[in-house]
Amino acid sequence: MHIAEAKLADALRLRLALHQFMQQCGSTRAAEAPPKEEILAKCLAISGVDELLIALREISGSRKCNPNSYIWFVVVFLDHIAGIPWKVTAEYMKQKKERKPPQRQAAASFQRELVGAAANQVKGLR
Repeated sequence: MHIAEAKLADALRLRLALHQFMQQCGSTRAAEAPPKEEILAKCLAISGVDELLIALREISGSRKCNPNSYIWFVVVFLDHIAGIPWKVTAEYMKQKKERKPPQRQAAASFQRELVGAAANQVKGLR
């Protein structure tokens, strides 16, 4: 994902806010670096930066605020702003993670199959 040039200032504000939030409430390991551009783009696709920062302020008082990674913010914003329950998002992400991309068969074995198929068509190949 890429952030449009018009939203770069918003992305910077959001990056600073999410990184600070992670440093204060989240995983020490995750807080070592600011969020990647992909996370910022996903958050900004949910809503504008002002609404995201308001939601962040509202959820900061919750005892359940303990992010382990920056994707947590996307899930929470979807729940808080878009009304998509976090359980639905979590299940979708789990299913997406479990799906494996189709495996390509090695070229050598494919060629071997073609040769085998051609040889099987010839009755008296000796």
